[in-house]
Amino acid sequence: MNSPFNPGLRHYAFYGSLRRGMALHRHFQPYLHYRFSARLPGFIMRVHGPYPTEQYALPAYPVVSRGNGEITVEVTEVTNTDIAREIFTLEIRAGYRYEKISVGGENVGIFLFPESPNLPLVPSGDWVQFFGHQKVMP
Repeated sequence: MNSPFNPGLRHYAFYGSLRRGMALHRHFQPYLHYRFSARLPGFIMRVHGPYPTEQYALPAYPVVSRGNGEITVEVTEVTNTDIAREIFTLEIRAGYRYEKISVGGENVGIFLFPESPNLPLVPSGDWVQFFGHQKVMP
């Protein structure tokens, strides 16, 4: 079950379109403060698409679930509570669930997806490297 939005938690482990240089990061950039990057064991990344909301049309997006791989994340502080709530709501409506994890000794939130073994695997676990700089489609 999803945790409710917590306005006190401002740090998140972003691994896809909210990473620096990607489409949703550019949209929310004034409110996102990059802290550090990390590789996280115990997760696998797959390709899904297109993004299931009308507001943000992305050709593909990553889904991450627990597994025997490793993913690249950027620990990012969301500096505005309303924007943090908007991102939280956007991710939950897209089918993700919210969890709290520890990255580099910091408690952060991450959005995970139910295991989807029929979707293509991102072997490197690095969405930016795999997909490149995606563009928001009109």
